[in-house]
Amino acid sequence: MKSKSIVDIVATAISQVTQPPLVVGFFFVFLMFYFAPDFATGLSWCIIAISLIGLAPTIFTLFAVKLGHIKNVLLTRRQDRSSPFLIATLGAIVTFIIFYRLSVPAEVLVFLITLILILIVILIINLYWKISVHATTITVVAVAANIFADYRLWYLFLLIPIVCWSRVYRKRHTVAQVVAGTLLNGIIVYITFNLFGVS
Repeated sequence: MKSKSIVDIVATAISQVTQPPLVVGFFFVFLMFYFAPDFATGLSWCIIAISLIGLAPTIFTLFAVKLGHIKNVLLTRRQDRSSPFLIATLGAIVTFIIFYRLSVPAEVLVFLITLILILIVILIINLYWKISVHATTITVVAVAANIFADYRLWYLFLLIPIVCWSRVYRKRHTVAQVVAGTLLNGIIVYITFNLFGVS
């Protein structure tokens, strides 16, 4: 068995720690506690959002792999990604409805609207092409976090090329697929936030 090089190990590690459900989960923790009036409220918002948007599609994927409907949990095949993405989209819509009724701050609602739009775009593109969700997720988080924090978290932008490199190096995506994930969804975040006056 051929041993992995240091570069292989680093690229694999980057891909693993920036799995979209993990990145989105951590961002929701940041987002909820950033805007929540107290710890208990922030915690309840986190539980709702992470359960519906992160855990639901993850649990579905695990069962689908076990039943043989999906090849693996990393969703390496384009055709395996539609169902988990659809569940994540529905979860985001349900989360938005719950949060709207709970009178959650407008900034959180705008982010959820943006996330729903991005998930719909990815769902449509995925029917024909395997756009990079890793690149999408890290870009969305970097742009949104910086808009919320007045660009004090600028260093998050440095993660984008690192994550994109790891996906291309591991041959999970082409350069075009990571560039599309970065530019398209970064633009969607920026435009949506500006339309709703969050900038």
